[in-house]
Amino acid sequence: MLVSCSSDCTARIWYEELSAPESKGHAPGSKYIAGPVLSGHASGVLDVAFGEQWIVTSSRDKTLRVWRRSDLAYVHTYYGHSASVNACCLQDGIVASGAGDGSIHIWDVATGQPRTVIRGPHCGISSIILSGSLVFTGSSDKVIRIWDADEGVLLSVFQAHDQLVRDLSYDPERKLLISGGWDGVTRLWNIAPTLSAPRTLSPEMLLPAPEFLWEKCVHHGRVFGVCFNSTRVVSSCEDRVLMVANFGNYGLPTHLYT
Repeated sequence: MLVSCSSDCTARIWYEELSAPESKGHAPGSKYIAGPVLSGHASGVLDVAFGEQWIVTSSRDKTLRVWRRSDLAYVHTYYGHSASVNACCLQDGIVASGAGDGSIHIWDVATGQPRTVIRGPHCGISSIILSGSLVFTGSSDKVIRIWDADEGVLLSVFQAHDQLVRDLSYDPERKLLISGGWDGVTRLWNIAPTLSAPRTLSPEMLLPAPEFLWEKCVHHGRVFGVCFNSTRVVSSCEDRVLMVANFGNYGLPTHLYT
């Protein structure tokens, strides 16, 4: 199953042909079948996240909406933010959402009850990843920040791009973070040295920045999305190009990818 979101205030379910419960029409030239539309937002839907039980959408209308995946029933709306909710992430029943006012909310997807509210930077959050007790955010000030999801404390901050950080992808097993920016660059970071550094009791003493490993710039425009696996990095861009890069071509330490 795929879920897409749109400026028309909706999200749409797409089923792979072999797994589709019933045919609702084919998108031209695709191998997916258009399924139900999730509606209810008052403005464009900016991001979507889903897992085995839930689908979550975030919108310019300052809210997030939750649906049950099994029957696509609407469950509730989360109203915690005071600006457009640009990004959301879902992990093990917990949502992390970031908004244009710099706020970061971590909340229970089933009940809508907030767990941690972080008053982040005085700039918009443009991307967010939740991984265990860590939250990674990218923002319009070209910076990536690492937060403690339980305490709401800033752990590390570093400049990652020359323009807005549009998307992030994280592998917790290998402690690798991929970032994509509006500067047209995709970068790879090793988070392990940061996480292994001793934490101090002083909030002013931040952990060291991650180790920069690799970058690729082949796009003639802003990077909108990034993802990766053990061998390749994929990024999408406004120039209508998907870049697929092989880790092995750049002399990176092989122990990081095995």
